[in-house]
Amino acid sequence: MDRRLITQRQKIIAALKDAGLEGITNAELSKISLRYGGHLGDLYRKGYKIQKVNLDGGIYKYILLSEPSQDKFFRSAEEEIFEAIDQKGRVTAEELKGLLDENYFHIIRKNGWYERAYFQN
Repeated sequence: MDRRLITQRQKIIAALKDAGLEGITNAELSKISLRYGGHLGDLYRKGYKIQKVNLDGGIYKYILLSEPSQDKFFRSAEEEIFEAIDQKGRVTAEELKGLLDENYFHIIRKNGWYERAYFQN
């Protein structure tokens, strides 16, 4: 892994710890790393409990509630939904919508989708 990314993640963890229950805003986190959202996502998947509070105007506060005693690695949404479909067998569109809602998943396009849609003959 890129050493710079590890350092940025460590800085984010340190900033969350230093902020305590006061939390740290997304504006402050963006000064540490413009990719702070990706780093927070990694921390969530590893089992860090971080509360996100909407302060309005596009400003959010992040509060570190707890750290995992050991890193947890949650499976990807794709792995989980495929397993759920395999267990059910065939699913209808309505059942798929239900599975997505029950598991807090949503479907998005991959990066670069527009290139394929607009620039390929």
